[in-house]
Amino acid sequence: MFNKLILIIATLILAGCANTHNIPLQADAFAVNPPETLATTNREKPDFAAMTSTKGAFALIGAFAAISAGNELVEENQIEDPAVYIRQSLKESLQQQMSLTPIDQSELVLDSEKTEEIAKHYPAADLVLDIQTYNWSFLYFPTSWDTYHVIYSAKLRLIDTRNSKLVAEGFCIRNPEQDENSPSYAELVANSAKRLKSELQLAADHCVEEFKTKVLNI
Repeated sequence: MFNKLILIIATLILAGCANTHNIPLQADAFAVNPPETLATTNREKPDFAAMTSTKGAFALIGAFAAISAGNELVEENQIEDPAVYIRQSLKESLQQQMSLTPIDQSELVLDSEKTEEIAKHYPAADLVLDIQTYNWSFLYFPTSWDTYHVIYSAKLRLIDTRNSKLVAEGFCIRNPEQDENSPSYAELVANSAKRLKSELQLAADHCVEEFKTKVLNI
């Protein structure tokens, strides 16, 4: 029974972007008025859920415990939110592709979800690239309680601040299936969580490629 509950929890975690459809950047989006500057958002590091089978046995209490343990794991091992890497990679690609000048507003920590409000926070930039992690976690496979998969999902928005218009949007997810290389809990957290960091880097690289080819067309 609790295995089903954990799957439901995982589904709900991912559901935040279930209604997000890729809106690719159109080739003629800036034909009349080309942008000159680009800013990127900075968001607080989201909660990380480290869901083990023992925590899963305690339903919602276990889910809270998983988040507490996950946040502690992230802090102790200095694990970076993959959105930081994705944001920087796409920023550099956009700057090169569109000859944009970067605008630094790294001191601003954004918490808004609305296009118009995001645009208002960056008046000095023509474009704002927003990359937000929606879920990062690891979860055991229901058929193998000491075998884990690292789940990651992120959302991209590119906003033209000059008219508060969303010009591109996309969603990316990496959720590996179980195979002979799937790690155990011990393998994930050993050596300063080296394997966990590696799995998150694979997810970040996956999302960079997805966003480049399917959303930003660069």
